[in-house]
Amino acid sequence: MSGTAVAQQSDADKILEYNARAIRAYQKCGFVVEGREREAAFVDGIWHDDVMMAMLVREYVGIRHSKA
Repeated sequence: MSGTAVAQQSDADKILEYNARAIRAYQKCGFVVEGREREAAFVDGIWHDDVMMAMLVREYVGIRHSKA
């Protein structure tokens, strides 16, 4: 069996929908909203959506090069 290395192509996180400050911070760093997991978290007796955000490796590399 031949070994093939597969690199991770993105970094992703889930943020609770009511945490608008964190969502803005992620966006400012270059993350984009990729989806929403509806009623994924039960917090203080209320169901909340998770906002899924990610950044592709090529996007990260582009940001790093533009700041150099």
